[in-house]
Amino acid sequence: MFEDQDLDELLDEREIEEFEKQWLKCYQEMKQLEHKIQWLEFIDKIREEVFRKTYRLTEESDLAGYVSDDFELFSKAIE
Repeated sequence: MFEDQDLDELLDEREIEEFEKQWLKCYQEMKQLEHKIQWLEFIDKIREEVFRKTYRLTEESDLAGYVSDDFELFSKAIE
């Protein structure tokens, strides 16, 4: 999936102000609701596994961190 991708370029695109602003807004909303989330421990395990698998595939710790953070946000929003 990432073979023909410039990972640095993908990471740079993620840091575009509008995307970052919206992502942080969603993150803050989930943070405020965190006390209602029952599956925090399970979500942390998902994040760890996603980080490991992404890093193993790409050897890019920044990308693995972003993907892991996204899975945390998605998981909390779904719950």
